Amino acid sequence: MFEARDVGRWLILASWVGVGSLGALACDGGGSTAGDDRGAALLASEAIEPGATCSAGGQRVRAGLDRNGDAELQEDEVTQEIVLCNGEEGPQGSSGEPGQDGGEGDPGAKGEAGTSSLLQLTEVPPGSPCCSGGVRLEVGLDANADGVLDPEEVDPAQTQHVCNGTPDGVAQCRHLFFTSGPHRGDGLGAIAEADRLCNEDENKPNDSQYKALLVHGTDRVACTTAECSGGVSEHVDWVLAPRVHYLRPDGATIVGTTNDLGLWPFPLTNSYEGDYPGVGALLWTGLESDWTSGATCGGWSDHLQYGQVGRPDRTDGQALNHEAYSCTAAFRLICVEQ
Repeated sequence: MFEARDVGRWLILASWVGVGSLGALACDGGGSTAGDDRGAALLASEAIEPGATCSAGGQRVRAGLDRNGDAELQEDEVTQEIVLCNGEEGPQGSSGEPGQDGGEGDPGAKGEAGTSSLLQLTEVPPGSPCCSGGVRLEVGLDANADGVLDPEEVDPAQTQHVCNGTPDGVAQCRHLFFTSGPHRGDGLGAIAEADRLCNEDENKPNDSQYKALLVHGTDRVACTTAECSGGVSEHVDWVLAPRVHYLRPDGATIVGTTNDLGLWPFPLTNSYEGDYPGVGALLWTGLESDWTSGATCGGWSDHLQYGQVGRPDRTDGQALNHEAYSCTAAFRLICVEQ
């Protein structure tokens, strides 16, 4: 095994033969990925022989929580897995020209080795997305063959986090914020436009992607029955994830913790913000207090309609549905980290 460590960052060259195990990586804090159990975050890897999974061999990297405290990752503790395949070896060079006496020429040069796969592990400080810190796993192909996973080589679709837990068993934290300025209800239009306003707003606290906590016809739905009695299948492009602490922009104050259905039970832990300076601080949601869709300005485009708004200082159902206002009014949006 080859391992390079540099100020809390680890790099494993996944293409090297003979990698057996990373052993265990335990992060300070008290352990969980996005689940209920406590325990330190552990990582382990095993070599994959050339075959159906990886034609040139590779590694299988597993992550999970040390629920039994033995500092080894057991099969029933695995929560995440990444397969890293080595690049294919280049083709054999062509044979040399036959000699004058008819003998076979020298073999051609061996083709260049294929591109190596790299895995990079980086410690994540407490905050978003890991309340008590954890480890970020990034993978990609070493396109420039320098043995370092450069930012442009990272495959973002495969990036994962293994989060240390908290005493309440909820490991993930994400941010909420409000748009800096109000927007007319009849001017929001398609839900993608509301999401764009969130991601381009000056109040956005980090580089993550955000979506508006706003329902919209059949394009974004929280629940079709009260509090999603039919389960998570009622969601359409819903913005809240199950079992996550959602924080104010200060990164410390918990507004609410979602249940297994990706909904906040009321009352919230804290209001969105402490003060209520007046009507202009209201928030477009389109939601009833039971998470079903209410008035949405006719798809957020009709000035003759009404839209549901929430109050930022409330911890009960009025945080979603204070009352319905004319869609010519202008209110802020709640933006949720994804």
